[in-house]
Amino acid sequence: MGRKLSIQLGKVLVIIICWLFVGLLVTLYDHFLLSSPLTGGYAEGNSFVINLIFNLSAAFMGAVLGGLWLVFYVNERLREEAYGYTLLMVALSFFAIVAFIMLVLGMAFVKFETGHWPYTDAAASQAFP
Repeated sequence: MGRKLSIQLGKVLVIIICWLFVGLLVTLYDHFLLSSPLTGGYAEGNSFVINLIFNLSAAFMGAVLGGLWLVFYVNERLREEAYGYTLLMVALSFFAIVAFIMLVLGMAFVKFETGHWPYTDAAASQAFP
């Protein structure tokens, strides 16, 4: 492995670690908020561990996709482009990655809650033609 690739992978690893830490902080914030006397607490069937798994999954997927995109594409290919164009590409890719993660984890959450995959359940297909 070359020195450049090693440095790039190190950057991606730092991005992943930082986003996993943010996912943990979000989960802790949610836990303390739901544990406060002003709320009703966790809904039935929901727990800290489930929230942690979903938040860390989203953080990991976003960090891998976004980190690889930023380190290997934006830093290399868009180096000579105008700043506004680079900023636009990063913003658009951020929204695309977030939309993809929301779709994947949303489908996983529906499967977890109902036991059926969305868009493939016969009852759901009949209810929403």
